[in-house]
Amino acid sequence: MMSRSGMFGIVQSQRASFMALALAAFSAGQAMAADCPVAADLTTGIAAEYADGGRVEYRSAGEGRIAIFEPNEDDAARGLYFLSVAGLYDLAVAHRLNGANDPDRSLTLVYSEPEEDLPIPVPGGSWLGTVDTVFPDGTVDTDTAIYVFGAASDREIGGCRYATLPVKASFVGPVDWVAQDFIYFSDLGIAVPTARMVSGAERPSGRALAGLRSLPR
Repeated sequence: MMSRSGMFGIVQSQRASFMALALAAFSAGQAMAADCPVAADLTTGIAAEYADGGRVEYRSAGEGRIAIFEPNEDDAARGLYFLSVAGLYDLAVAHRLNGANDPDRSLTLVYSEPEEDLPIPVPGGSWLGTVDTVFPDGTVDTDTAIYVFGAASDREIGGCRYATLPVKASFVGPVDWVAQDFIYFSDLGIAVPTARMVSGAERPSGRALAGLRSLPR
């Protein structure tokens, strides 16, 4: 039979191992928390990273606007640029190469309410209006826009916890329609798209969000 002193040594050893593991986990948690983006990081940029390897970059553009860039998979210098309110109400869309927008492939969007009156998501809220899409040749398409804001919840994404709301935005035109799903990050003030459904499609196309990270300063 093992002596009391022997048992005490084993227990002490196990307790020390447990404390070491706990401290390591705590330190890792602190490091992880330190890497979680905050609203101030929009000055240099926050990247939304998807499980398929794609990403979308968000930066503050001043006056409550967000500049969004979605690089092409095979050419990070080329992609789509959006000027947006909260990542939900796009004011301009353009093809971009090396930081310059192509004027021949740029759109302007004008909403039925002034930009400053477009609602930031709140639980259970909604907005109904119209949006005019102005093409480079001056042609205008008008769609009915319907935004529905879901229930608030805290979500853990990529090891970080965020205050979020689901948002569904639908755009209905004379011939077809588009519906998009977003996760709105309340503390960051940005919405990240996660799914899209177009009229005539059999099923929506979705992208799993893997996490957010701050871009280097």
